Amino acid sequence: MAHFLLVWFLLLLYTYTQAQADTTRTLETVTITASRFRQMPVGQQVTILDSSRLQTLPSLSVAELLSQNTGIFIKSYGLGSLATSSIRGGSAGHAAVIWNGFPIQNPMLGQLDLALLPAGLMDEIQLQPGGNGALWGSGAVGGVLQLNNKLVLDRGLQIRYNSQIGSFAQFHNDIKISFSNQKFATSTRLLRQTAQNDFPYRVTFDAPRQRQQNAGFQQTALLQENRFQIQNNQHINFKIWLSQAEQHIPPTTTQNFSVAKQDNQFLRTSLDWQLVENQWIIQTRTGVFYEYIRYRDSINKIDASSHAWTSTTEAEAEWQLHAKHRLQFGLNHTYSKAEADGYPQGERLDQSAVFAAYHWQTPKWRARLSMRQALANGDFVPLVPSFGVENDVTKWLTFKANVTRNFRLPTLNDLYWQPGGNPTLQPESGWAEEATLQTHWKSTDWQFSYTLTGFNRNVTNWILWVPGDAFWSPQNIAAVWSRGLEQRISWQLTVGSWQLVLNGGYDLIRSTQQRASKPSEVSKQLIYVPEQQAFGRLAVQFQKLQLAYQHQYIGSVFTWSDNSVSLPAYQLGQVQLRQGFLLQHSNIHTFLQINNFWNTTYRVIERRRMPGRNYQLGISIHFQ
Repeated sequence: MAHFLLVWFLLLLYTYTQAQADTTRTLETVTITASRFRQMPVGQQVTILDSSRLQTLPSLSVAELLSQNTGIFIKSYGLGSLATSSIRGGSAGHAAVIWNGFPIQNPMLGQLDLALLPAGLMDEIQLQPGGNGALWGSGAVGGVLQLNNKLVLDRGLQIRYNSQIGSFAQFHNDIKISFSNQKFATSTRLLRQTAQNDFPYRVTFDAPRQRQQNAGFQQTALLQENRFQIQNNQHINFKIWLSQAEQHIPPTTTQNFSVAKQDNQFLRTSLDWQLVENQWIIQTRTGVFYEYIRYRDSINKIDASSHAWTSTTEAEAEWQLHAKHRLQFGLNHTYSKAEADGYPQGERLDQSAVFAAYHWQTPKWRARLSMRQALANGDFVPLVPSFGVENDVTKWLTFKANVTRNFRLPTLNDLYWQPGGNPTLQPESGWAEEATLQTHWKSTDWQFSYTLTGFNRNVTNWILWVPGDAFWSPQNIAAVWSRGLEQRISWQLTVGSWQLVLNGGYDLIRSTQQRASKPSEVSKQLIYVPEQQAFGRLAVQFQKLQLAYQHQYIGSVFTWSDNSVSLPAYQLGQVQLRQGFLLQHSNIHTFLQINNFWNTTYRVIERRRMPGRNYQLGISIHFQ
């Protein structure tokens, strides 16, 4: 660490003197390309974190990024540990995670550990709260999270390197090397991060300080992308994403020690071809994904592993019938197979679907009608429609509304795990509605927007694992009603070399069981769903120097289904200081970040400790 600090300090001095020598060089250009048809829903809000935002946070996981910038509640078990999302009062399995057009949730669990997704490997992250099962299929109930990579032609050779150190022996290094000309583009990203996460804590306020044990984390990842421009209107993309991670699982507050750990490995490959011809856009894609999980605990004599394979093939076409009318239609086939201790011979899930959407647009109106019909293991899933509409009421006011039906298929564990699996389970199904008013003002030196969204969602056949005579088993016994209000505000002021940016949001969510396994749980808030959340970020920038403060408020959450036990609300602050420098062929940024600035004692999950105030120091160098 001492060597790192010395190099970092000397580089600061060098880059500062070099920056004084030449003040006429241009800033780095950030290119944001157009999204695909399904990435921009009509009648729903979309939060986009593009490359310019992700480059300022290269070491964060997707879980940390969403928690700090979107207001989505992240159920985190601690630094480097499991992290899942709850969007608009939904469960972790109600968020569809899409990587370049492919759902990548684990077919055994129906969810994904967001702590294992480094945000720095992506060029764009989109969040669509509310879901869209008509276009994305099973799991898109609470929302859709899209992870996108984009290769741009004719950029030459570029190298980006990020390095970071932090409290509790945190080390992060990643590099991206890319090259492109008019016909070919390639990019290689390598990432390595480790941490001991041995932060100090107290069991009670007056107890002696202890160190967190068995909480280490390490991950190595490779992302390789290639684009071949066959003709001006036709190209092929090939991507491969490899990751290996080891998560040590620390003891809970009721355990003296733990030696448990989990290995996570995955391989994701994709190949897609796109043709633009007159009024047509035709695209085909295929992907093969493998995931391996091994859990070990020598004290309890557990060594359990699982393997899951998924292949997805899809073809879609978009037809511009007229300036006002577009039609999209496609076919999808997904095959999943898994082996685990609960079903060692392996089980499968075979899905086929046809989907279509009609889009109508005028200077002030936009509307879309979507439809999806799917088969799962030969049985029809209920028809899933969706309709969205938007209207620019005035230059400063926009109205949006959407109604959609969503569904979620039972996971392989739900259906086949022994003992307890239930092959007779029905898909979760329900309707969701939302409406949005958005004001937006802009002048030469400032801009302002405020958004108010109200939503309502009912889900029946909600799957819960409940105790039986000898073991737990999943049943379609719950019905859940989620409703709430979301507010977002954004204000930016530019005066000469100064810039002031303010972003924030407040969410009020009620998500209650209307039908439950026990009478005492009816009309009670779901566990680990806060009724109130708020977040805000204030940044002041002068030329290339920026000081930012970020604040989060998470309301109390219930940990028992009858709402008799809860965790208290908490607030977290974060301070970041960034300094940028321009050299002849490079752009350099350094930063110092203080997490949990107020040294708050809090828990996100019962019996899981979280760190107090901690620090991170990093540098990012972009050669071009």
